[in-house]
Amino acid sequence: MSFTKKGSCLCGEITYQIKDKPLFIHACHCTTCQKITGTSYWLSMFVLEHDFEILTGKPEIVYPPQQYGVAAKHYCGKCGCNIYGTHTYLANLVLPATGTFEDTSWFEPQAHIFTRSKQPWVQIPKDIPSFEKFYDRNAVWPKDSLDRLAAI
Repeated sequence: MSFTKKGSCLCGEITYQIKDKPLFIHACHCTTCQKITGTSYWLSMFVLEHDFEILTGKPEIVYPPQQYGVAAKHYCGKCGCNIYGTHTYLANLVLPATGTFEDTSWFEPQAHIFTRSKQPWVQIPKDIPSFEKFYDRNAVWPKDSLDRLAAI
């Protein structure tokens, strides 16, 4: 069974696709993510690097302060749209900007983290795991995702 999802920046200069389902998706409610996004949380999608492909364009790169653990943010130099990020502590993973997919209805958070600083009006479904801080990846991620990650 084939899995391909495409996305682009706001102006369409940069297009990309992922070629396999994400390993995991979580919503981070920390104050840093609130500041970076300008909203209540950051939706992080973890995709294996070899399953992520830029189809057109060449993203520009910015390196945020290292205190956030972010190695690079890749964005469109024409419209400024964030396309994906990489992190120093997440080798071989790419984090596509979830709002840049052509269709965003196919995914939802599998966990919520740093809920101690979530906005009071954000309602987290009771059937979705939530954590005041972070979680143990080996205990929370699905086994098939852990297996795919271990295989690289």
